[in-house]
Amino acid sequence: MSPDSSTAADPASSGGFSVSPELEQRFPEIISLIRTSESMNDEERTYWASILPAMTPEQIQNLKQILENEKRQLAEIDAKYAA
Repeated sequence: MSPDSSTAADPASSGGFSVSPELEQRFPEIISLIRTSESMNDEERTYWASILPAMTPEQIQNLKQILENEKRQLAEIDAKYAA
């Protein structure tokens, strides 16, 4: 089975999420954040990736900040409970 045909129920899985090479090249950092977000499922990842080209720079920056905050906060929680 190819990675794109995965239907994993795990919200952190990005097996069913894919973007065009052009979108990946245009927004590499935010696509990476979307792909690794633990709060999104593949349907939500696809939605956010699909509207990126229509978003204003301010909206993109806000989304990026939200996803970076999520990633940082989850890392802090992991570190706290790993100690």
